[in-house]
Amino acid sequence: MITSEPIHNMEVEQQVLGLLIKDPTHSNSRETLDSLDANDFYARHHRSIFKTIKLMAENKKEISLALIENEMEGIEFDYGGFIYLAELMRGAIGISNMGAYATVVKKCARSRDLMSALINSKEMIEQKTEVTEVIEHLDNELKNISIHSSGKDLRHIRDLEGSFLDELDARAARGGSIAGLSTGIDELDRRVNGIGDECLVIIAGSPSMGKTLFCQTIATSVAVDQKKNVMFFSMEMSEN
Repeated sequence: MITSEPIHNMEVEQQVLGLLIKDPTHSNSRETLDSLDANDFYARHHRSIFKTIKLMAENKKEISLALIENEMEGIEFDYGGFIYLAELMRGAIGISNMGAYATVVKKCARSRDLMSALINSKEMIEQKTEVTEVIEHLDNELKNISIHSSGKDLRHIRDLEGSFLDELDARAARGGSIAGLSTGIDELDRRVNGIGDECLVIIAGSPSMGKTLFCQTIATSVAVDQKKNVMFFSMEMSEN
């Protein structure tokens, strides 16, 4: 039996909105504004609040309790007003958890989409719709849900602006134009654009070709010159 009970997590939605109000310029907040859509929120008033904050961010407007309330003056239903916005901000805890909160909101949204697709297909069957048509309809719905879940659906360029500007700021802070972590070897950095934050780099070569020395050179540059933490070990190391 298919139930129509909507899947949502009101507390997590409140955490996301509260953190956006509390710390709108944090990189985690910027990433959340880029990755989530207003329709990912279950509660109607939460959708309106998120949509307002996202629009303000896109238009480079300052975000605060009073300014959000001012932007929402034309809302035709009662979303809770200044008092509710203040409660959201007061209850927001842990900006470092923003990514996890956003993931929960998105998973709930995709679960609701899936539930809706199944219910619609069930209704089509009950209405004696051709089986092939039902299968085609459900297949298209599942493909759309899969695309949204992977985060590879079409995005407006303005939705990527925040994270792109953050990356430019990070490059400037590193004192160079490369996107990733510098290896300390200029020619290599120019060719590979540095080492990406989420990259697994495998160094391969014949014996006695200098692989260990090459890795030690990079580790030394990162640890000594760039003052970053490095863990280095080799299976050829002795206890002495």
